[in-house]
Amino acid sequence: DSVSVCWIKSGFGCLELNTDAAYDHHVGIAGLGFITRNHDGCVMAAGFNGACLINNVTMIKALAAGFGIQVAQHPRLFPCSMVTDGLSAVNLIQGISLFSA
Repeated sequence: DSVSVCWIKSGFGCLELNTDAAYDHHVGIAGLGFITRNHDGCVMAAGFNGACLINNVTMIKALAAGFGIQVAQHPRLFPCSMVTDGLSAVNLIQGISLFSA
C-alpha cells in the first residue's frame, strides 16, 4: 500500500509553516526542522536544529513546532498557518508556556 501526499496551497498572502522531527533512539539524538512556503509553494525560510538526550517523541515534535514558531515570528514570515502531524505535540504546546512570548 502507498499513500499519496501533496502540498496544499495556502491562501494568497498567507504563508504555511510545516514542522517535523526525527529521533534516533540508538544514539539519543533528535533532528528538528521547519519549512515555510508562500501561496505559490516557494520556500521563504527553512531550517533545522538538533536536540540531544530527549527520548519522548511527543516532546521532540513539540520542540520542532516551537522552533518553527520562533522563526515564524519574523515580520517577513507573517501571517502564516502551521501544519504538523503531531496533534499530541500541539496539545502539549497549548498546555505549557515553554514557547510563549
